[in-house]
Amino acid sequence: MWVDSGTHFRCYSMLWWQCCKMPERFNLVGRMCFDLEHHGKGQCDGHIGKIKTWAGSASKAKLICDGQQLVEALTAENQKSLDANPS
Repeated sequence: MWVDSGTHFRCYSMLWWQCCKMPERFNLVGRMCFDLEHHGKGQCDGHIGKIKTWAGSASKAKLICDGQQLVEALTAENQKSLDANPS
């Protein structure tokens, strides 16, 4: 598992899960590799970050109560982004 060097990835509970529980539960042996903070991120991290920002922005404007409302809110935020930055 590649993780950055943030303290949340170096906590005892994460190491316990990685070294003790994961091998039991999934019959896997893992290894943690620490990368520099803010490095080693791929395209998925950027997409998830954008969705998180859009969801936060939409939820400040309107209460989101179900999955359909979330999809509609994210679609609207996406359209705002496209309108502001046409390619």
